[in-house]
Amino acid sequence: MVSATVIPYAVAAELRVRSARSDLVCAEALAGASAYAADRHAIGAEVAVSGLLAALHQPGCRTVALLAPATDLIVAEDEAPYCTGIDLTVTGGADAR
Repeated sequence: MVSATVIPYAVAAELRVRSARSDLVCAEALAGASAYAADRHAIGAEVAVSGLLAALHQPGCRTVALLAPATDLIVAEDEAPYCTGIDLTVTGGADAR
């Protein structure tokens, strides 16, 4: 069995949506980010800002501002990134232009 040092990180993002179903857009973004984080929870894996942005940017989402992490999370070969939480704020909605 290989052991690794866990490197915790959290995700925080602001989603700007144009959809009247902002709750659905947020749920899909959360599911995407959760799946990406689970995939990256491996020894030596990197957490890329670009990967998080892609996972968060779901249909109905106009823009994503990633607040955390601010840069790619690069870990050593004996470390594993672990997402401790995902905090999403949604702006816009049916009246957004």
